[in-house]
Amino acid sequence: MYIQNQHVSVSNSDIKIHWIILLLLAVSSPSDAVTLTGSSEYAVPGTEFTLTCDVPEEATLVQFYRRPNVTTPVGSVQVGGDQCYNTQVNPAVPCTPDVCSCVTSGETLGTVFRWIIQPQTGDHGSVWYCTRTNLNLPDPALDSDDYTLTVAVPPRISNLKIETEDVNLTEGSSISLVCSVESFPPSTIQWFYKANNTVLLTTPDVLESTYTLTNADCLDTGLYTCSVRNSVSNTAVTRGIPVNVLCKPREDPRVNGNHRFGLTTSDDLTLTAMFLANPEPSFMWTFQDLANKTTSELKNGTDSFIIRNSFDRMNLSALSMGIRKDMHEDMYGTYTVTATNSQGSGRINFSVEAQGKPNPPYEGIAICPSADQAILIWRSAFDGGSTQTFVVGKRIRTQGIFVIDRQLDTPDPGQHRTAIISIYGLTGGTQYFFVVFAVNKFGNSTFERDVNCTTQVSQVHASACGTDSMYVPGVVLTITGVITLLFTVGLEIIFRRNRKLCCSKLQLPKQKEFQNIQLSERDGTPHRDNERSLYDQLDTNDVAKASVYSELGGHHHVYQNDPVSEGNGGQYEALKGRTASNVYEELHSQTASETETYVNTAIGGKRKQRH
Repeated sequence: MYIQNQHVSVSNSDIKIHWIILLLLAVSSPSDAVTLTGSSEYAVPGTEFTLTCDVPEEATLVQFYRRPNVTTPVGSVQVGGDQCYNTQVNPAVPCTPDVCSCVTSGETLGTVFRWIIQPQTGDHGSVWYCTRTNLNLPDPALDSDDYTLTVAVPPRISNLKIETEDVNLTEGSSISLVCSVESFPPSTIQWFYKANNTVLLTTPDVLESTYTLTNADCLDTGLYTCSVRNSVSNTAVTRGIPVNVLCKPREDPRVNGNHRFGLTTSDDLTLTAMFLANPEPSFMWTFQDLANKTTSELKNGTDSFIIRNSFDRMNLSALSMGIRKDMHEDMYGTYTVTATNSQGSGRINFSVEAQGKPNPPYEGIAICPSADQAILIWRSAFDGGSTQTFVVGKRIRTQGIFVIDRQLDTPDPGQHRTAIISIYGLTGGTQYFFVVFAVNKFGNSTFERDVNCTTQVSQVHASACGTDSMYVPGVVLTITGVITLLFTVGLEIIFRRNRKLCCSKLQLPKQKEFQNIQLSERDGTPHRDNERSLYDQLDTNDVAKASVYSELGGHHHVYQNDPVSEGNGGQYEALKGRTASNVYEELHSQTASETETYVNTAIGGKRKQRH
């Protein structure tokens, strides 16, 4: 009634102007617009997602639609009695938090209306809008702008390829592997090398990743895996692609092979050649004897020679094994196996010889990291075909002998492998010389030159030296003053006595204390130029027993050259020329000391000195 009476009291022209103003305000004011938003940037498939319709002008009813269907709403919320009702069902029921809700502003009006959906992957990209209804407004029904629903999509690898024309690659070439993904949000893509599960490349938040393999090597052959994951995937999606790199045969760098063998006659010979090759190679064995230097091909089953070949396609290992039974002297020589495939050929040589003393260790290094410690490093050489042990000797500059400490004995780490030991109990600020003997039952050999290092000066000794450096000058000055004073008094006494005897005849007494003194050099002291090497190797012809070291029985043994000898340059004493009983008598009957010196002499025979 109030609204009708008000309209009656105004003219028709005023009514038109009033409605025009209201219409302009409704169109031009952004605060009156109906908006539809989602509860987050994207929806996760199978989880609740809230569509919120904001109605600033208030509404009694809000309906939610999904295009293209604009006639049947997906959800409907109405306010009644200051409560929110789900009118999508019949009869209407109060809203529950898992279905709908609203913010009321009166008995029949509300400003915010919410509808809960559970989108799936297929709902990604769907278009939604809401419609508010308020019969008391100039526009009783008003739609919101469209809202596009984004649904998180677990990753799916859509394409995995190699950007190259030829499936088989040659060594040194480059290839690119491309992995394309469909997902939302974008995924983290990782590349793995399947053989050892090594991560090659990680690229976050992308839909495509490219891994480039430059300068391809034979060992790059294998399965490469693209692994994809994003925030909505519980497990990674993977797909593999094989890469095949061809290469000519070569000795397998993953295997530490033995190329030199020492055998006795009647021993069995087994030669194992490991090649890296792709594709599978064929093998041929040849033999060159030591005596005639003639080369002949070895065939399986002939000349007591057996050949066994195999190929592991997974790791590209090509194995050829040559076996020879019951060795003879004419079987010593060089054995060569040649592997050939479509990419070329490669060969491995084996040297087979009679057993003998070991080759000298090499690449010796001595390091003194502290005042009482030295670290000795060397590489093992061929063991002569018999198990070898390494024995360490040490001396200081003022000593002429190397002292052997049997507690430093070191087992063979393997041919061409490195041995490292630490030596403790040294004196600070002292230069030490070291030598390493390789010993087997046939003899021994050692470094071409000894190695040395100087231990660090201890802090206590350095402090004492600093104090002494201030003390010594004071003592020297004091003694010098006393000597000067005594010298002056002596001159005064002599001067006075000479005055009393100036007129008498002077007779000097004979100096008998010098008559019987003769100056001479020390007997047997050599000149430095004539000093022999302290580490020359043993002559295998001089070795009579299986191991000299095992017979000595003491903790320390000393090897020394004879400085008088001018003969067979500095070889250590061996036990040749004695019967076994005499040897044991001499070694074990003398028990006064555990330290022995073995002196090498080229004249006058061999001797053992006891200290």
